[in-house]
Amino acid sequence: MIGSTLYIDPVSLKILDNVERRRNGPVMRTLTSLHIALMMPGFYGVRIVGFMGLAMTLFGITGLVLWWPRRGQWRQAFWVKRGVKGFRFNRDLHGATGFWSLIVFMILSISGVYLAFPVTFQSTVASVFSIRNGLTEAHADAATIASIPNKEAITPDDAVKLALAAVPQSRVLSVQLPPDPGGIYMIALAPRPYGDDAPQISAFVGPGTEISDVVDPRNYAIAKRVLMWLRVLHYGNGLGVVWRVLVFFSGFLPLLFAYTGVRMWWLKRAQRLSVMAAPEGAVAISAAE
Repeated sequence: MIGSTLYIDPVSLKILDNVERRRNGPVMRTLTSLHIALMMPGFYGVRIVGFMGLAMTLFGITGLVLWWPRRGQWRQAFWVKRGVKGFRFNRDLHGATGFWSLIVFMILSISGVYLAFPVTFQSTVASVFSIRNGLTEAHADAATIASIPNKEAITPDDAVKLALAAVPQSRVLSVQLPPDPGGIYMIALAPRPYGDDAPQISAFVGPGTEISDVVDPRNYAIAKRVLMWLRVLHYGNGLGVVWRVLVFFSGFLPLLFAYTGVRMWWLKRAQRLSVMAAPEGAVAISAAE
């Protein structure tokens, strides 16, 4: 289905822009339901997916331990050695891919657990670290305030100017008008240099040139900032196109790890069976070659 977003001047009611907005079709809705809850009732499906995320987190940690090279073997641990096949090829591919994708893999796995069990996850973090929000005191500089023509009844442009002066290294996303003249504007800002989907800053401007409050995630406790970013990063947002591409390809990692892992097990099993079936005194060829 196709919808539209209209941008309207609140004073003249003139339509400023008309942006086409596409809604998810049945295929995307099915994929979303499959990803979030395995197309099961939400209570059960989301929890199963959450436990799968926990398992993937453990796989990532144990995989790093198993991959850790011995002394003198570091150089060949990061790549697939040219010309190898069979067990050695699958082991090299499994280990090298796991190493280079570990950060993305762990972020998505841990954030998946957080999204499935937000209350439990946040309570666990809060039992160890501070996750306070806290408001930030901010003030526009005197030069910016002096440039406002009417300090008693500021315009939306004035409110934006004051917000940007009070919150450096940010850019405007949206402006929420006050319910009555002389009220408080809410300015949504994005922290530079991150994308529009990064944790947003809210600046409350008014009455007059006063900055009432600023809710800036950059000033939260570290643990709280991590929790906010986990939610954003899981959806491929906040860090631009490169991160979105990495998140897209990370969706194929479990399949690759499962295939190479099963393949290694199968080749080792075949080797053991061939050794057991070989005539006494025969020489077995290693599956790792």
